[in-house]
Amino acid sequence: MKHFIVLIFFSLSIISAQTQKGKATYKLKHPQIDVVDTTKKTSTMGNQITESIKTAQELIAFNLAFNNKESVFYREEKLYTNLDKFTKGMIDILSKGTYYSNIATNEKLKSTSFDNKNYIVNIYQPQPWKITDTTKTILGYTCHKATLTKTNKKTTKDYTVEAWFSKDIPYYFGPDEYNGLPGLILELKLNPKQTIYCTSVQLQSKKNKLLTKPTEGTYINSNEEFEDIVKTLASKAKQKH
Repeated sequence: MKHFIVLIFFSLSIISAQTQKGKATYKLKHPQIDVVDTTKKTSTMGNQITESIKTAQELIAFNLAFNNKESVFYREEKLYTNLDKFTKGMIDILSKGTYYSNIATNEKLKSTSFDNKNYIVNIYQPQPWKITDTTKTILGYTCHKATLTKTNKKTTKDYTVEAWFSKDIPYYFGPDEYNGLPGLILELKLNPKQTIYCTSVQLQSKKNKLLTKPTEGTYINSNEEFEDIVKTLASKAKQKH
């Protein structure tokens, strides 16, 4: 028994010493936008919104930098040229904020900005995933399906977040604020209108400079508190006009 315990401790020490760092790249898609009924009449503004979303999701790419304990999910910086203001605005809307997670300290932060001011929002909440037996292959990796029930704050109705993770990539992270599964999330269906999917995974032992905890900005205790701040500032701006 003592030899068995020593063997486990030795194995864990080796794994800890061989801490790897990696990066996964993701894209965004809106299934209901991709398949548009051309026979249905739509307003000029409606067509403009649809085309802007299509263009934005083609251009946007996200990176997830991670190691055994931490991850940072952020939009890949690109220089967008020859785009109208509407499409540029749509890119900002669809990719707002940077997410930092630390599973060792149970930290989950969102670094974002509003009205030319930076904020660091504590968005930690338990995520009681339900892992199913359903599997499929993504990028050559066997992935398992997991679901998470959430409640829409506006309608108070429940909806399901669907994640596909691979135990072959034993890191507990994923896009946005979602993590905690026994494998990297390669596909995340946030709702019927929005899916984030992985296009590549690179595992490396080199130091990843992007794995840093955000520190610049006003710290906010919860997402609800941040939403109240945004509402107040938006209301004041509206009154000025």
